[in-house]
Amino acid sequence: MRALNGLSKAETLLLVEIEHFTKTGQRPDGLQVTDEWVDESIKFLASKLRPTIESKAIISKREDAYCAVHVEAKKVWRLWKKGVTGEKLDAAFRRLEPEIEAAEKVSRE
Repeated sequence: MRALNGLSKAETLLLVEIEHFTKTGQRPDGLQVTDEWVDESIKFLASKLRPTIESKAIISKREDAYCAVHVEAKKVWRLWKKGVTGEKLDAAFRRLEPEIEAAEKVSRE
């Protein structure tokens, strides 16, 4: 069995053990579930779960900001492609500017 991304082979095997236990109520190796094993499993899951959740939240926030930039930039591009100039195009750029600033702020965090 190959190790999962971000986990060592031993951690991957422990995860497989935990998954098997949650499905069947028994360890795959047939050994009895001890308090020590449960404690070790909970510590492992907690140590891997928090960074994953935090990373996903950061990535999601960043992607939302970039999507907002993309939407406003596409509006500017459509206006420009139609040959619109002057105040309409300037207004579109003014709506784009805060989105770019927000995305830059999020990417620095």
